[in-house]
Amino acid sequence: MSAAILKAQGNAHFAKKEWEKAIESYTQALEAEKDLVASAALLSNRSAAYVHLDKLEEGKHFYLFGGMIEC
Repeated sequence: MSAAILKAQGNAHFAKKEWEKAIESYTQALEAEKDLVASAALLSNRSAAYVHLDKLEEGKHFYLFGGMIEC
């Protein structure tokens, strides 16, 4: 499946507050994505899902890593 489709699935899960499923979709999208800028957006999305699960360390880690890619 393409990274774009997996990201869209992650976004749909996120909108339904299905955080674990969103993280899974974003992780699969990251594995398929070749563009670093798009990867940064996926890391940010995955970070937000972790924060909603009160997994703040994971959320912070992926947020910071995504920010480094965008710079």
